[in-house]
Amino acid sequence: MYEFATQLFNAKAYPLVVSMSWGWPEDEQCQIVDCSSGQSSYQYVAKVNTEFVKIGLKGITLLAASGDQGAPGDEFTDCSGGISTIFPGASPWVTSVGATMLVSSSAQAKRQANQPPVCQQ
Repeated sequence: MYEFATQLFNAKAYPLVVSMSWGWPEDEQCQIVDCSSGQSSYQYVAKVNTEFVKIGLKGITLLAASGDQGAPGDEFTDCSGGISTIFPGASPWVTSVGATMLVSSSAQAKRQANQPPVCQQ
């Protein structure tokens, strides 16, 4: 994400809107990027957010997926009471976009009606 952000900021020609459909929990960023320099996942996120601010000042809008699992996300699938912070969607410098499942047929709607909700509290 940091490489992407710095390259976008330094690009001579750039789009006005960038849509990103990936994400990973903020506190687990070092699982998917090289944090061998001793930085934590939160330090990495802060470094990327600095680049996002600079991108925003250029007039570029960043959009990102909020995650398919809703507010509990991957981290709290057992409904233990947390809210997932999927990055980059959780960044204050990114517009996070969610989705709704649309049902296309009555047969499919009946199958889904019989499914229990993800969290029962």
